[in-house]
Amino acid sequence: MVVVIVFGFREFFGALFGSNIGGQSYYFEQLLTDNLGIFIISGILLFILSTALMTINFLFPVFYMRRVAEGNKEIKTDDILSDFKTNGRKVLTAYFGLTFLVMPVATILFGFSYFLIIIFIGIVLVLFVAPTLFNVVTFLCYDYFNGNRGFFESLSYAIRSQFSYPNGRENSPYWKYWGSTLMMGILFYIVSGIFLRFQ
Repeated sequence: MVVVIVFGFREFFGALFGSNIGGQSYYFEQLLTDNLGIFIISGILLFILSTALMTINFLFPVFYMRRVAEGNKEIKTDDILSDFKTNGRKVLTAYFGLTFLVMPVATILFGFSYFLIIIFIGIVLVLFVAPTLFNVVTFLCYDYFNGNRGFFESLSYAIRSQFSYPNGRENSPYWKYWGSTLMMGILFYIVSGIFLRFQ
């Protein structure tokens, strides 16, 4: 995923939106015109590859934890790959559902919250929206591959479970889920920042 982001998106968009070369103010337009077909094909391939890797990133721990729950002590990569093959139809459904349903809605919600940062309320919204979206996707993947529900039923469960327990008698678990995800996000940001500093 990191390789795709660094060598794919950075180089691809860097060429598109980079500074003018030799003082040519029309460099972007000329580059786009001369290589339109390549940009379109490269963009499509990068989109498919990045969304496929995103799906694998979400599903890998799901299959790993399922094997742990079954009592397996030594779990190899081949075991996880065999789970992907065994659940091929569900993996494909999850890919299309995450890519063309969940991701566009999440992008709109997060983008709107990020845009509102200019009036400061967006900072608070981003702190709530980002962890909640991550939790919804995570709950969706775990429920879809470990239960008997369909994709949309699991999506509905993932959204509802953020705010209430199934029996409805206990207090909302939202703050517990939100707080733990926010803390993990902060730790991830700190660790990744340390590695980026030493590059």
